[in-house]
Amino acid sequence: MSPVTRSKRNHPAKDERIEPPRKRSKPIAKGSSKDDSTDSSNADKHELPRRRNVRGRRGSLQELPNMPLDIIDEVLSHMLPGDLLNLARTSKPFRNLLMSRESAPYWRAARRNVQGLPECPDFLSEPEYANLCYQPFCHECLAGNVHSVLWVFRARYCRRCQKTPILVNQSHIYVDLGNWRRLAIPSLELTFLERSKDYVVRYLRSDVEAAKAEFLKVAVEERDEWINQSRSSLEKVQKWADACSQWYDSRQQARAHEITNLKQERLTTVVANLRELGWSDELDHMASEQPHPLLTLHQIKQLRPLTDRAWLNMKDAVIVFMKEKKQERLALAQYNLFKSRIFAFQEARREIRQDFGRGFPSVRDMASFPEVRAIIESSAGEIVTAASFDALRDQFPELVSRWQQNIGQRVRRSIKSKAGFKVPDDFDPFSMAVTAVFICRACECRESTVPNALVHSCCNDLVKDGELDWRKNCSYETRVSAVLGEASWSMKRLDWITPVKVAAHIIRACGKDPGTATIDEMDRTDVRLYCPGCSSKDSRLILSWRAALEHVFAGHEVAFKHGYKVDLPERAPPEEAAQVAHLEMTAREQQFQWAIRSCARCPGKSWCGSKGQIEGHLRQRHGVEDPSDADMRYGSSTHPTYGFYIVSKTAKPEPLAYAYQRVEAQLRCGRAVVGKLSNYR
Repeated sequence: MSPVTRSKRNHPAKDERIEPPRKRSKPIAKGSSKDDSTDSSNADKHELPRRRNVRGRRGSLQELPNMPLDIIDEVLSHMLPGDLLNLARTSKPFRNLLMSRESAPYWRAARRNVQGLPECPDFLSEPEYANLCYQPFCHECLAGNVHSVLWVFRARYCRRCQKTPILVNQSHIYVDLGNWRRLAIPSLELTFLERSKDYVVRYLRSDVEAAKAEFLKVAVEERDEWINQSRSSLEKVQKWADACSQWYDSRQQARAHEITNLKQERLTTVVANLRELGWSDELDHMASEQPHPLLTLHQIKQLRPLTDRAWLNMKDAVIVFMKEKKQERLALAQYNLFKSRIFAFQEARREIRQDFGRGFPSVRDMASFPEVRAIIESSAGEIVTAASFDALRDQFPELVSRWQQNIGQRVRRSIKSKAGFKVPDDFDPFSMAVTAVFICRACECRESTVPNALVHSCCNDLVKDGELDWRKNCSYETRVSAVLGEASWSMKRLDWITPVKVAAHIIRACGKDPGTATIDEMDRTDVRLYCPGCSSKDSRLILSWRAALEHVFAGHEVAFKHGYKVDLPERAPPEEAAQVAHLEMTAREQQFQWAIRSCARCPGKSWCGSKGQIEGHLRQRHGVEDPSDADMRYGSSTHPTYGFYIVSKTAKPEPLAYAYQRVEAQLRCGRAVVGKLSNYR
């Protein structure tokens, strides 16, 4: 380790004459002569000198180097190596005394005062050894608080300096020396990434350079003997490093144990004083917490015994802390009681849910019902279980209907303001065809019918992190959301306007009024549509009104996302609709039998399957002996959501364009028929 260089002062040349600075003469006050001032100054010489204001004990150890040797030996024999090092850095006389070779007995005596400290090795001086053991500074950049000692390298390096070229890897040796594996150079496994578990073998650059220089000086026939000697020396260094590491770890553990005892002693005194002030109950609740909450106060974490004066200074702050902890504990107990009641209602809702079909509100929405809220917010002395909500079983149909009407009014107001057509006052969004499809902006999925929108998972937004703090005096709604992790039903993530405008155009093309046409009425109509963008002079895509809705948002999804103009479906001639009637009937039977459905009694779409699977689920899970269509979420899945092509008899497959290949594939799978086309409009 190279010594720290000090900045050199500019000294004058030898032949230069240095004149002392002139002293300033004191000004003579008015009314007094020079002789008077001279007399007064002579009189002051006989006065006693004034004492200097010295902080602490009077006197100092600055004369210690000039004292007799027996006194010096006695004083220095009680010091530790770190104390001698600090003392040598205080003044030049102490430095001359302790940094000379004659002071080696003082350092050895100081090392004997440290239990378990290994002997000073030959490659380190006594001050260097003391500096390595006791001074927590980086040996390269002098950064402080460096407690990791690299004993093999005889130095301390901070994490930043360990990444610099001070330490090198094996490739640095391999480039210059082909037999680098035989060289005995101290090495250490280090990791340079905090989250990495991979260790890299590193070498100290100065050791590598010294070993290479010495290795190259040795004759070729003597290198094997030199390497063996180096390995024996390395074994001694490694053994010494292991002993130092063991001593240093035990010293760190002893210091940590001492700090813990000091904090615990101070904490015990504070706890005893608080019990005298009447905080025994609160302290008993804190006893089970580890670490003790009082240790978070900086007044208690200090590493010195607690005096009466110190207790008086911190008393007010500790009492304020105890009051806050008590309020926090009571708030937590109240929150846990509230949480248990919410979970009890969740269990009761699971049983009540079996009596209802689609469009059943979530736990978050049902907890907002005044009747349910009255039970949840009952007095703390009452015991609330799932059976406490059985009294509301007969009222739930009315409560759910009221909630659905509220949602319907919100949807009606949104459509009425932006739909672009007249919406009557008795408009029912649950049964109207214009609200048959909605798009979720969050998950970009399409759902059919308003009842499916009521149970769509994205409608109950996750609660923000700031609203989950139970320690705040939050409202009932916020506390329910904090327990369940979701907010009440909201339509802000649902896009109703775009699907409604498309559906209104399709309904008008079928000859119906968008404000009065229902889903059942549109399903019974024989009117069919065709897509102008997907049709040609040789083929035409015929669609039902449901298939037309799905085709616009699925087949032309990219155009909608980028704002391009999309040709909406138009009404097809009746003779073309009749040509694909048998294909629609076959597809509907297959769709009804094998389409994926979901259980209407389970929240969201947690249970999906075919018709037979859903019926088995209803019998086993919900006890429904005779499942009906109301127990399943069908939506548009019971109707074909795709169209059928009519291919002209005169269609020419050459050249094979992409459109013709698509129609040819539809012919093979039974979704197209060869027929006669009307004049293309």
